[in-house]
Amino acid sequence: MITLPANYTAAASPQQIVADWLLELSYDDTTPGTFYMSSAERTVTNFYDGIVLSWGKIDQKLDLSKSKASVSDIKITVANKWNNASGLLSDELFGGTKKFINQNITIRSWLLGCAATADCLTRYTGRLVDISHDFETVTFKIEHRQPWDKLQLADAITEDDQTSGYVLPEDSFGKPKGVIYGDHQPHLKSDSTTQLTAATWEQGRKLGLTACVDLGNDTWLIAGHSVDTITEADGDSIWAWDDMLGRFVELLTGDYTVISNGASGCIISRDTESYVDYKFPVTAVSDWTNPANIADGSLATAATAAIGSFDIATMTITFPENDISGDVGTITDVRLALRGSGDWATADCKLYVEGDDTNQFSNTSMLTYFDSNGSHLGTAYAALTLSLESFAVGSFAATLYACYLACQYTTSNRRAEMPLFFGGRGKLNCSFTGGTALPATLFHRVYRDLLFGKTGWDATSLTTVEVNGAVWSAAGIDTDRDWLIRLGITDKIKLQYVLEQLQYEGCFIWMFDNESTDVDARVAFVKSTYAAGDVNATLDGDYLGSVKVNHTPLSQIVSKRIANYALQAADGYAEQNDKTNTNRGDWNFATDENIAEDSLDFLYRSADVDDFLTYYDNIVGEPKLIVSAMIEDPANWNLQRGDIVQFSNMEFDPYGETWTGKYFMITKLQISPDKFNMTAQEVG
Repeated sequence: MITLPANYTAAASPQQIVADWLLELSYDDTTPGTFYMSSAERTVTNFYDGIVLSWGKIDQKLDLSKSKASVSDIKITVANKWNNASGLLSDELFGGTKKFINQNITIRSWLLGCAATADCLTRYTGRLVDISHDFETVTFKIEHRQPWDKLQLADAITEDDQTSGYVLPEDSFGKPKGVIYGDHQPHLKSDSTTQLTAATWEQGRKLGLTACVDLGNDTWLIAGHSVDTITEADGDSIWAWDDMLGRFVELLTGDYTVISNGASGCIISRDTESYVDYKFPVTAVSDWTNPANIADGSLATAATAAIGSFDIATMTITFPENDISGDVGTITDVRLALRGSGDWATADCKLYVEGDDTNQFSNTSMLTYFDSNGSHLGTAYAALTLSLESFAVGSFAATLYACYLACQYTTSNRRAEMPLFFGGRGKLNCSFTGGTALPATLFHRVYRDLLFGKTGWDATSLTTVEVNGAVWSAAGIDTDRDWLIRLGITDKIKLQYVLEQLQYEGCFIWMFDNESTDVDARVAFVKSTYAAGDVNATLDGDYLGSVKVNHTPLSQIVSKRIANYALQAADGYAEQNDKTNTNRGDWNFATDENIAEDSLDFLYRSADVDDFLTYYDNIVGEPKLIVSAMIEDPANWNLQRGDIVQFSNMEFDPYGETWTGKYFMITKLQISPDKFNMTAQEVG
């Protein structure tokens, strides 16, 4: 809600409205200036020529179902006359020394009693994009500009980048610089000692990798900015796609070199004799319980072995010939994800390879990898036997959980065929004013960081961006929207598309604010509950005209929503969640009616996706009340999209219900000089 100037408030009277707009056209030459126009001659700080014939109207909208905001263009027609030699305004606007095209336009709301522009309400800012005229009139087309218009997300590499720390082959110019935020690690670190739940293990294993850009000469661009991690120890950062196996394989730390990782970008070079480490399931047969679980490719299931005093359990593991052959590579190592319980964490139990009991699994670790001696495996494929044995005297009970088996092999003979992918953590912290200590891991932070990095737009501080009417730094958005993002893009794609997708998946709407004092932008989203303190205005029915009540059209109801998420680098989406509105049966929908399916590029955690589904179910899962009215009291012309209103003293009740306790969000404003029409949707 805009804070009205004191004199504007004093001039506001629903009983007697004398209102107009003031038009200011800026021009830019060696001596920049402004032309001032209105519907009648008046002096409001500056003299405004009374030549405006028609104003058009301003449409401002929110689409809560898509989390999008829009502001219309506007056409204004004026008389073609001016105080110059020809007497024609058209002679001033194009072809002379004054340049009006693509310059700033400001429209202010004026009420009788406002003597200065500071007393008026800024109503619209835009750019003049078209001028047409005949002998009698001139028509201006004014466009509401956004900073992201016509910009690409990934900048192109140019020769200028060579001075910024890049080592660039000749054929790299014009290729896109990747943009990476969030955690792209494909699985948990092997040195973790934390007892993790099966669900967490499985979530960490997802291959949310981002393609690197091949610069030529075995040089690869990870991103056009610094990244948080770029070593194997920090999360298996560099992977290759093995087309022969149809799988991802991992480069070891010594197989690539980090050339740069700073503000100018992150670049690596791949060594000529690269090795790759690929983890894949194999066949296991043993006297363990559920041995097939070790080969199902999932960390969420396990084979188990329970042993007592002086007991032994063995497992024979076979590496299939059709997966690993001399043409593909050579097996050099085997790794097994393990966790233990009971007396396992004592010195009286060990895991070893048959024939080599000196190569033991560390019985003090809760999660680690068992590394076998490569000589056990041969060169193409082989089998080996793992033994779990106790040497305890007296009572002893231990259980070993073998969750995921894999092997390592070399592919130096086919290294050049494999494109690289990044699997570490993207940009560390935000760069916008006030955000340098904030990790760039949440949707709204990444949104604002992209605005700054790609368009140069920056707010004055964290307090000049509002979230549902409260300043950003104190609005609690980091807890209300603590959904982790995984964004990795190297394609030439429009920045606007990415920002809109961030809004949709992050369940918030961004609006630049050119009307308020000390507010640069506003964020709005529908809260799960509302209270009296959330209300921006209670609208009195005595000062509302043309009140109509409707409900959400049946065609717009989505009573069941399916979400595909956890986008994979080579195989679509890994997961799917869904939500059905509890009242779906009330509306007589057929089995396949009013169902929507979303593919989410940036969400990857199940709990966050459930929150996403719940958010939109609250908005369009069943019909909501929609109220439209003309606000006749100028004291309420400071309302904005996203504001929360209630109604009192109404002439009738909505569908026989009561207005009491209902909360509405303004989703549409249609504004002209002396009219202010509003549409609001029930949100609580």
